[in-house]
Amino acid sequence: MSGLILSAWTLTDDAGTKWVTDDELRSLLIDSNDDIRTQILWQVKRWASENREKWATQLIDLLQNVWPRHLAAKSGIVSARLCDIAFSDAEHFAELSAIILPLLTRVDSDRLSLPELRRSGGGIVDNHPRETLALLHAVLPDNVSAWPYGIDKTLARLDEADATLRHDERLIELKRRWDSR
Repeated sequence: MSGLILSAWTLTDDAGTKWVTDDELRSLLIDSNDDIRTQILWQVKRWASENREKWATQLIDLLQNVWPRHLAAKSGIVSARLCDIAFSDAEHFAELSAIILPLLTRVDSDRLSLPELRRSGGGIVDNHPRETLALLHAVLPDNVSAWPYGIDKTLARLDEADATLRHDERLIELKRRWDSR
């Protein structure tokens, strides 16, 4: 179903009218549940990885212009999926992180894995430490035991990648929480 909806959102008729308008898709996302929202995100991520030229642009358009900012559309599982999308696209990470940051909430369980954070040498953490910190600060759950595997090494890499982050209150707080577990 999510593929059909997304396809219709990208198609236009002969007169240039969208089959599914931005407003219609936004209404559907607001009125649906997390299952539908995460399916839409999974599908657009999949298509963006298969056809970067078309779907990377569509993904950014979806998140920037269509995705609802309503509290009803914010949840831990949606936030985890949004982070997964951002961290899996090194080329567009800076832009995606800025777009999704206002859409995020704390992830309340162990749904946040983010294996991309464990990649070393020239990865997203090293190239975009400020954006990485902003996303982690927004989504890491209160329960430190539910933080992704290897997060301690990621936190250490953040201040290695950008020495000014050593004085950033968000990084200090995350390290304090990690150390007090």
